[in-house]
Amino acid sequence: MGGRPKTLRFGTRWRRSWPKCSILSYSGEQGYQNNRAQITLTDADGDTLAFVRFKDPGMPYELDTESDGIITMHLPSAMLPSILDAVRNEKTDMYYQIGKAFLFAKLRRAGQG
Repeated sequence: MGGRPKTLRFGTRWRRSWPKCSILSYSGEQGYQNNRAQITLTDADGDTLAFVRFKDPGMPYELDTESDGIITMHLPSAMLPSILDAVRNEKTDMYYQIGKAFLFAKLRRAGQG
């Protein structure tokens, strides 16, 4: 799949692993624009498909959004290691429906690594 994601009846959805991802970490008490870190998910051409932004306790949360086919999701900083592991090593899906972004790894049979 290349280009923009398909817009389905229930929102924007991708069904594949991310060809590329990058991570930014922000220092300082407030981070950058109230974010501690950000994972950017892109297609093989480097076009941005999604942002996953991480917040420390006490940082204000924005609503998840989808704009021009790009999903922005906000999560606690404590989830950064597990989300980074999932997008790098698993086949993940990302959805935007009912005003929320959803990211999940595919189910595997027990014992698969």
